[in-house]
Amino acid sequence: MSDVFKPYPLEDDLKMAALILGGLPASVVKRIGVFLRIRASKVASIVRISEKTLDRRLKSGTRLKPDESGRIARLMRIIQLAVSALESEDNARQWLQRPLRELGGQTPLELNGAGIARGRAGLGPHRAWDLCLIAVDSAASR
Repeated sequence: MSDVFKPYPLEDDLKMAALILGGLPASVVKRIGVFLRIRASKVASIVRISEKTLDRRLKSGTRLKPDESGRIARLMRIIQLAVSALESEDNARQWLQRPLRELGGQTPLELNGAGIARGRAGLGPHRAWDLCLIAVDSAASR
């Protein structure tokens, strides 16, 4: 996998929890955007960080808050799993941005954002995560 996620031990929950609590650097949003070939502002909207907040954090070099870092970490993990299951970064990029029948016609990125936005009142981030995992598994078994 590309160098985008190398600094982050995504498979080690304890190490990631410590990084999340300390706040991930705001620049990780830009790095995810470069990987996905979308604007950083689009990545920020997926994880509910306003464009103004992202710009301010990038300019000042401040870190994301723990809740924002957790949402970014969840997105990174979904991306990592997609790359692993689909055996190609290009395949994963396309899959993440393609509407899927298994996800009710939403893209995995949209579903991740919707789950984050709805929180406890609706789908919820963990249910969105579960559905993305099911879709990754389904895509990998084809």
